[in-house]
Amino acid sequence: MSHTNLKVHAVWATKFRKPLLIKEIRFLICQHIRIHAHSKGIQIHSIDGYLDHIHCLFTLPSDLSLSQAIQILKGESAFWINKQNYFSHAFAWAKEYYAVSVSESAVPEIALYIYAQEQKHQHFDQVIKAFGVSNNPRL
Repeated sequence: MSHTNLKVHAVWATKFRKPLLIKEIRFLICQHIRIHAHSKGIQIHSIDGYLDHIHCLFTLPSDLSLSQAIQILKGESAFWINKQNYFSHAFAWAKEYYAVSVSESAVPEIALYIYAQEQKHQHFDQVIKAFGVSNNPRL
């Protein structure tokens, strides 16, 4: 039997980075992703995001590749979101994602970072408004 202990911090966005994930809907989506991931053997340590993206810290099971795990998290959740009719149009995640390995000692710090996403982005939005800076997500 294989055993691995690979922690991954992944981030993925809504298609065209549309700001669709209001707090209440994002909470339900994250709950669903957590439950579905668990049923597939993926342990989620932390999951949250902001209006247009999700951060997720999870343990990658030994029987899944990274791309398979991301497909489980993103693909099934998009199907579920559409089934819930949260939006008047079809929901989709962007094809791309970002993922990085995380050392065991950094798990608590990354988990806190993920749970602070809304606060961090609200502060950033306030700075943008105060200084008239462009809100370009690629910056």
